[in-house]
Amino acid sequence: MNVLKVNPQWCSVLIVMFAIICVNGVAQAKVLYVANYGVDASDCGTITLPCRSISQAIAVASDRDRIIVGPGHYGDLNSDGDFEDPGEEKAEIGHGCFCVIKIDKQLSFESSDGTEVTVLDAGGADVNVVSIEASQVVFGKIKLGFTLTGAKRAGLIIADNNISWVNIMSNISIANGGDGFSFAGAKHSLSDNIASGNVNAGFNFSGSDQQLKNNLSIKNATGFSFSGDRHVLIGDVASANHSDGFHFAGNVDTLRNDVASRNEGYGFFMGGNEHTLNTIAAVGNALAGIFIDLSKGKIKITRSNIYGNENATETVGGATLANCGLINFSGVSANAVNNFWGGANGPGADPADKICNAKPGSKTSFTVFAKRPFRVVTRDKSLEPQPGKSSTALEDRTIFASNPRSYELSVCTLTGQLIAKITDQTQWASAIRSLPNGIYLTVTVTADKRRELAKFVVIR
Repeated sequence: MNVLKVNPQWCSVLIVMFAIICVNGVAQAKVLYVANYGVDASDCGTITLPCRSISQAIAVASDRDRIIVGPGHYGDLNSDGDFEDPGEEKAEIGHGCFCVIKIDKQLSFESSDGTEVTVLDAGGADVNVVSIEASQVVFGKIKLGFTLTGAKRAGLIIADNNISWVNIMSNISIANGGDGFSFAGAKHSLSDNIASGNVNAGFNFSGSDQQLKNNLSIKNATGFSFSGDRHVLIGDVASANHSDGFHFAGNVDTLRNDVASRNEGYGFFMGGNEHTLNTIAAVGNALAGIFIDLSKGKIKITRSNIYGNENATETVGGATLANCGLINFSGVSANAVNNFWGGANGPGADPADKICNAKPGSKTSFTVFAKRPFRVVTRDKSLEPQPGKSSTALEDRTIFASNPRSYELSVCTLTGQLIAKITDQTQWASAIRSLPNGIYLTVTVTADKRRELAKFVVIR
């Protein structure tokens, strides 16, 4: 056996080197705390002396610090229309960031008790709730994000095109007067966020190279809106939005396992060129499931479900169209091979959807088609159902299977209205049988008293 002999002096050298790294490196970063019982001061932020406002914690913090925010209400605490009382956020109204909370340092934020109980409220002011003005910010952790509401502008905004590498996770942006989430800059990552009931888009992106995963947009103007190039979306859901579910105006975008359902416009509007859609679902949208308006180049759509769209007529290029699962208005060829169109015989009359080439030069390849729907898996397990069948039986299995320790499960609307409390699996089907199609929240109370938030979709 080989034996390594170590000179004791080496240990002293290593200890000194490690100490230098700790002084100069990331080990020096600290944790600051914010709580509703805290008091803002120049030295607040410790676990025994937390700050009252997130703004004060940011002022005290240095780059790379971590801020943990306790449950409760942050913003205009007494609803008097200003942000000048003790403990209120240092909002910039009519100047600066036009926001309640400005993040201008490279910081990490998370809530201690969960997204739905940590509310950042603009109180109806003409501001954004949160403005991020630094790169490499982390806002939220899995299940430990924030609820952003009450702004006349966006819930969360990045307005500077020079900002990059921001990570946004597990936040809810609801009932704001602008976009739910509005992002300039590049290389941002958004996962597990909800945008609901915002006046403009749920998610609005310029810049390039944005990555989205498992986000939900419901009852906004547009679900997801993109300009710029090379965006990647995986497992995102747009449902019941007042215009298009997904709207792309740039180039070279990649979509996988994304769902557009029951939107009042198109499921997917694809402008620009060079897009790939793999295993997506466009189901039950008021207009066509997919509208192609390429400026040049090509598009490939495969292993996807496209049916139940365009129940009414619409006029495109002077032609009256109906029952179109896909409209090609690009004047170029589109590849739509190996998709399920709602019937075993491919695209055509109801119950299937048609392919409508609505502009001279438009051609769509579809000669190979699927006879059965594909399984489109999102994080929410909101699997797109067989035609004419409800997904509730599937949800019955998956929600309880993913919460084996649960002893109480509450079903709520996205605005927090309680629908039912369920204590065992046998109650599930009867509790939600009367629910209309839509997206709901479940709050699971586990045996160790933890509360876990999840979403599910009812599609019939």
